[in-house]
Amino acid sequence: MSAEPDGVNDSVQVGINDVHQEEVFEKAPPTTGFMGIDESSHVPRPLLCASLMATLIYWLLFVYSQAVHQNSAVAWEMRAAFQNLDTNVLLSRGKYVKHGADSPNEDAVEDFAEAFDWLVQGYVPLLWQDTPMGRGRLAARLNLVGGVHLARQWSTPLQCEENPQLWMDIIYNESCSDGATRRDGMQDTHWLDISQDLDAVLAHLSHLQNTSWLSADITGLSFKALFYNRRSEHFALLAFDYLLEESGYLHRRSNLLMIPSNVYTDSPNFILSSVSADVLAALGLTACVVVEVLMWWQTWKNHHMKSFIFNVYRVVSVGQIVGGVAYLAFYAVLGASVDRLTEKLRVFASLPEGAVEPPNVTGSAQERLVLMTDIYTLTEDAATLFRGTQWLCFWYMLVIMLKFGEGLPASPRLKVFLDTLYDGMGNILYFFIVFCVVFTSFAMGAHFLFGHVLYSWSRSFLPFTSSFRVLMGDFDFMAMYAIAPVSAICWFTLFTLMVGFVLINLFIAIVTFSFTRVQEQAIGHSTHDALLALAHHIHRMGSSRTLTTKAARVASMASKLSRKKASDKNDVDAQHEEIQLEPGQPSDAASEVESLCIHNERV
Repeated sequence: MSAEPDGVNDSVQVGINDVHQEEVFEKAPPTTGFMGIDESSHVPRPLLCASLMATLIYWLLFVYSQAVHQNSAVAWEMRAAFQNLDTNVLLSRGKYVKHGADSPNEDAVEDFAEAFDWLVQGYVPLLWQDTPMGRGRLAARLNLVGGVHLARQWSTPLQCEENPQLWMDIIYNESCSDGATRRDGMQDTHWLDISQDLDAVLAHLSHLQNTSWLSADITGLSFKALFYNRRSEHFALLAFDYLLEESGYLHRRSNLLMIPSNVYTDSPNFILSSVSADVLAALGLTACVVVEVLMWWQTWKNHHMKSFIFNVYRVVSVGQIVGGVAYLAFYAVLGASVDRLTEKLRVFASLPEGAVEPPNVTGSAQERLVLMTDIYTLTEDAATLFRGTQWLCFWYMLVIMLKFGEGLPASPRLKVFLDTLYDGMGNILYFFIVFCVVFTSFAMGAHFLFGHVLYSWSRSFLPFTSSFRVLMGDFDFMAMYAIAPVSAICWFTLFTLMVGFVLINLFIAIVTFSFTRVQEQAIGHSTHDALLALAHHIHRMGSSRTLTTKAARVASMASKLSRKKASDKNDVDAQHEEIQLEPGQPSDAASEVESLCIHNERV
């Protein structure tokens, strides 16, 4: 057999490499990655790229729609206005106590009688003062709706026969003690109507005091007022609760609930209205649904349904779609609840005023009381729904964040991050076992050492959050030192060394080692980036659209050159036909033809 030239072998080898490289680009080996996602052998990379882009666009539209609905800046300003008002009332009463950095935001009172005096001499005169724009106006924007709702909560009578403890007779001068069988929760309400003048309202409050409304069995006192801001179109339910804990700790807790008076409006907010923002978010969710259906269809055609279905991203996709639909339905329910509230307010505005002297209550005043109680209930329900949208927004965005991981294998540069987590998952799991044991030991140790004095270490999960604050350097060491000097020094030193220096740096080392190993393994593998290819394609489409005029000119010039070249070729062929070499013809004719051909080729 004759040996083939080297050029033939090289061309054959190059062809084989091209075919092999093309196969690598189109179908990668089925390797399992982070969270169970397979390589693009089961899901084509164009679909993974489409999933990534659709999820990104939907995420942007969803965040934008929530920013339009929530309008957190206005809510913060309204809350700050009420807080400033509350501070001024407390300062005027001389009971304002400046708390330290390690104290809850509460105000101390001696008993419920003092709390009642705070209401009578503080808020009521401020709300019922006559202004050119009427009663019940705060900060020139907030209008009191209806009046003020008062409620008390008291304990049930003692059940002496259930748990008698006669040894307490000497201490408490009682025949028995309630022990652990005491049940609180009974409540009655009173209504201060804004239609009454200040003297009538103060007479009503004086009547409550004279009739022993503040008895010894009271465990809670509540004050509620509903306001409306017409400029920002928000309802605000202001509530003050005075609570008596089992330990004897009497404190005041304030709360402000806000809801929009119109969930869906045509007025623009952040460029677009809430209706337009939700329509765009729904279109983005529809795009995600279309991509998901295409992925199911392509996987069914490739007969890889089992590995596709038993994948954590299918659960994430279902959560994304169901959560998006539920979120839109949630706002529809909220809108219906707000509509019921506004309808009740229209009915309340049509009722006649019921100005009466205590303790007489006319039918009109009783009807206004019942209707306003329903309005408060609807406001609290709507505020709970509105707060639920804020809570769900955070958790739903975490679901969308997980959905991003499915499309990352479309780009090798992005897939490195998933492979890093997958490679270091075992080490990270064992690291967090050790970290939880060490961190919990230090957090609970600080809880036992300082929790009886410092609020930030006293209850619930505060010791754990305070420990993270220590890692960030945001804590008061001298307050801890004043309680237990030696223990505080030992705790802080050991916590900083063990958690701050050793464990945190160990976690960084685990991630760095996994990232380095993934980078080394990625060398020599396919570098086909579907996401980058899509970007180049979009760039070419944009360039072709923006340079339409130049492209038309270039096409016209190319057409003219093609026609001229064809015309020159026809002329050369005609010259060849005219010049025929006969036997014995002089050689200068042949040389003339040859020179003519060379000239035409150059042209």
